[in-house]
Amino acid sequence: MEIGVSDTYIKISNVFIFDDYVIKEYYHRYDFVDHIVKNEMDINMRLLNLGISFIPKLLSVEKNMQKTKLAFKKIDGRTLASLKFSYMEFEEKFKIFMKILNMVKVLHINNLIHNDLSLANLMLNHDKEVYMIDFALSTSFNKKDSINDLNSLTYIGYKIFNVKFDIKADDIHNYIRKIGEIKYELLYKRGFKVKDL
Repeated sequence: MEIGVSDTYIKISNVFIFDDYVIKEYYHRYDFVDHIVKNEMDINMRLLNLGISFIPKLLSVEKNMQKTKLAFKKIDGRTLASLKFSYMEFEEKFKIFMKILNMVKVLHINNLIHNDLSLANLMLNHDKEVYMIDFALSTSFNKKDSINDLNSLTYIGYKIFNVKFDIKADDIHNYIRKIGEIKYELLYKRGFKVKDL
């Protein structure tokens, strides 16, 4: 994972994939990394306690002064960003998109916002089940600040990291727009064959 501040990006984590699990390793080079790690652990545990099954299960946490390792159950599939959808029937793609919308709905019903929704953070397995991954930037939905919660990475950055980022206006992603981008990419632009899984 990289965090972008203006034109500078800093690497704060690596991902290692094994047969049955995935390790997400965070480096404690910056103070805000502790906030990200705690946030990701808290959100994942909250989702698991709610019985939400479209996320990878957090198996263990290993922490020392230099880094924190989060072990997740591996999802046998690929990210939607790595697939092409042009060989799939429109109806199948639409079903996948509706599953994504339902996942977002379940999060919102439970007062959670993913905040980094993209094809890279959605996975599809061999049975065409969709999973949502990477909850590092997720936040709890605050009814007082609902517009800010849904719109501004600057606000999210402050809420999670207690740091104000210098993000240019065109760097701010709109959460609603991200759903539209996923719809466009999935339904109208990309394509994949089942054998690609």
